[in-house]
Amino acid sequence: PQQQQQQSSNQQPQTKLQQATKDEPEIQKTSSATNSLLINEVIEPIALSPEPDVDDPSAIGIRFRLPNGSTVERRFSPSNTIQNALDYVSSVSTDKSVKYQLVSSWPKKVFSDGNQNLESCQLGKKALLIVEIVS
Repeated sequence: PQQQQQQSSNQQPQTKLQQATKDEPEIQKTSSATNSLLINEVIEPIALSPEPDVDDPSAIGIRFRLPNGSTVERRFSPSNTIQNALDYVSSVSTDKSVKYQLVSSWPKKVFSDGNQNLESCQLGKKALLIVEIVS
């Protein structure tokens, strides 16, 4: 009995959060008291549209200048949308809670319609878009 008592005293009782996490691995729970997301919420990765091949003549190459000054590049299909481009920017961003907008450098134009396809943006085969944080 003493050995059994020692074993059970070494085991920590599970908190409600640990128990909920154990029972449901997808972990998108809310606290019933505050109705806010719990700290260890799992954020699903963004599903990106497929990137066209390097030799695809219809592909649009976009270089994004991020708010921190760095740049990233990716190819898109002409039928991809501004939202697809924003999804890519969000996927490479370290701060997933920030909202962005895309702006051409010259002439300055804000691309605000997420449903607009890239071909209709008249970016050409290669473009530089500035990524701005929306406040």
